[in-house]
Amino acid sequence: MLFYCQKLGGFVDKETLKEIVTGLITYGWMIALAMLGGLVAFIRRLNQSKEPKPLKEIFMRLFGELIISAFAGIITVLLCIYWDMPLVLIGVLAGMAGHLGGKAIDTFVLIWKAVVSGGKLP
Repeated sequence: MLFYCQKLGGFVDKETLKEIVTGLITYGWMIALAMLGGLVAFIRRLNQSKEPKPLKEIFMRLFGELIISAFAGIITVLLCIYWDMPLVLIGVLAGMAGHLGGKAIDTFVLIWKAVVSGGKLP
């Protein structure tokens, strides 16, 4: 049985459609794990703060933290897939990268600079 998919430019079989949906669900779970890691980091920092902050500021910071965590998780998932890591390990690393947030992104930048410069770290 074939299904028409305008985005793919024609008909696709049931198996291909199943692979696409499975991939989207998997990526969605990985991004959710990364955002959950970012939420945990945010709550821990919020509990450690001594002075109360306005609710609007808290939600704006939370929104920013979740965006950064999702980005770090996506980059981690893509790198792990490139390195053929097992799916369970990819999920763990995506959650950890989300928890690290901007620190994970800074680490990726350092790794990239080392790759581009032939293995020399700054």
